[in-house]
Amino acid sequence: MRRYALRTGAGGGLAVVLATLGLVAAPSAASAEPTASADLNLFIGGSKVVKNAAIKQFRIQLSNQGPDVSQGIRVTIDASRIKQDVLAFGLPSGPDCDPAGPAKVTCFLGDLADGASLNDFPALFATTPKKQGNAGSFTVTVTSATADPDTSNNKTTVDVQAAPAGYDLAAVAYDVYADPIAKTPIAPGGTGELDWALYNEGSRAAKGIKFEIVLPSWTTFAERRSGCTYNDDNNHAVCTRPNRTVRPGEVFQMAKPMKVKVSPTAPGPMALGGGGVVGYGLADPTDEGGARASTVDDTVVRPAEAKDRERREADPGDNGAGFSVFASANSIDLAIGSTPAQGAVGAVVEVTFNVANNGPATGGARLRVKAPSGTLALKPAPGTFPTCLDGAGNWEFVEAAELRCTFESEFQPGRAFDFKLRFRIVSAPVAANGTIEVSNELPSPESKPADNTAAIIITVHGGSDGGGGGGLPVTGVQAGLIGGIGAAVVVAGVVLFLLARRRRVVLVTPADEESTD
Repeated sequence: MRRYALRTGAGGGLAVVLATLGLVAAPSAASAEPTASADLNLFIGGSKVVKNAAIKQFRIQLSNQGPDVSQGIRVTIDASRIKQDVLAFGLPSGPDCDPAGPAKVTCFLGDLADGASLNDFPALFATTPKKQGNAGSFTVTVTSATADPDTSNNKTTVDVQAAPAGYDLAAVAYDVYADPIAKTPIAPGGTGELDWALYNEGSRAAKGIKFEIVLPSWTTFAERRSGCTYNDDNNHAVCTRPNRTVRPGEVFQMAKPMKVKVSPTAPGPMALGGGGVVGYGLADPTDEGGARASTVDDTVVRPAEAKDRERREADPGDNGAGFSVFASANSIDLAIGSTPAQGAVGAVVEVTFNVANNGPATGGARLRVKAPSGTLALKPAPGTFPTCLDGAGNWEFVEAAELRCTFESEFQPGRAFDFKLRFRIVSAPVAANGTIEVSNELPSPESKPADNTAAIIITVHGGSDGGGGGGLPVTGVQAGLIGGIGAAVVVAGVVLFLLARRRRVVLVTPADEESTD
């Protein structure tokens, strides 16, 4: 799956969280493969249970890095190495879980879409430690019915520590849809609600809350909240609620969820990944309750319900959670044209091409070049545009009959520019079978596939070591006509020549006749 760096400069804490979760990336774009595959990535950041904590849950954070849907996911938790003289623990149960003894269980999680995340399943429950120190470890493994191309990130072992009393915030975030129940993706220009929360699973109150949110590429905040600062791109917010106190067992969340807007130029359908939220707090060791007021009234604190306890996990070093924003289909129109060139046998000629994105979606363009028979395409010089492999995918080559080239992972709508490729004329005549094709690396559907291909026209003139020439651009529709028209002209010329000889007529073009071509 192709990954893209975040466009925003996330703060140090959030950047570390996203990198640890494997979420410092944006879109997950599906690519065609003969056999379905899906790369699951498992992470559990929690490692401590604080003294006097009523309940602590070590929460699975699972993401599907694609390219396909991961079906039939199962998770196995083995807690046989937890030291029960230090820590009392429990494992998930229910109709979807099959225990294998008192310290091991396998649970069915279902399916996970490409780019989707799951971070609210508790792998292990724990209560206040009996004593401080090392509490042993537990291991979590995920499998699926869909082939996983990288199983190295499907298993993790957590070393658990019994820690002193303190506050313990845990972040939970959910993927963003237009309709989260039906999992309806957001249309270009539309909005969805970001649902997230912070749980205090410690034994002390957290007084004063600071939270930071970074959005995926092609998304922005649809509204601004007081108490928050935003970057210039409007996709990174840092917010403080200095008078908000969250007591043990309580949940901090937005009373009205923050709305996220998908750009009209966003590619789709796809999951725009790389979103994240992280929350911080300050423990007040003398305050087990604390003030209920807030200078900003867009948040509430409520008692944690049973359903909340079933889907939460917390740790001081695991205060962040990742999410994706699901965007619906958005079409794209990539177009390419070429200008004919000419030269002598043995010469190297330059052919000028023009590529454009007529939108409305952003693309990730790639090129496939087939040199006309009688020529070979030269590797572009280092540091020049575009970057090319030969047809077999090799970096090291001098010239080849076919090139595969890439440029601009984010080819913005409305952009167009020229570039040149060099061809060596090996023999004459040069066939009219050369083509260059532009395609999209992102999944937006192509609205005008006819202009994705242009002919590469190179003609041979007399002499040697000649240079390149130019002419009118040749684009997709025109390219299909050139061969037929050329053949017709040749046939017509032969017929006229034979008729002229038969009738002993000399065909002359008057010197003073002006061309109207």
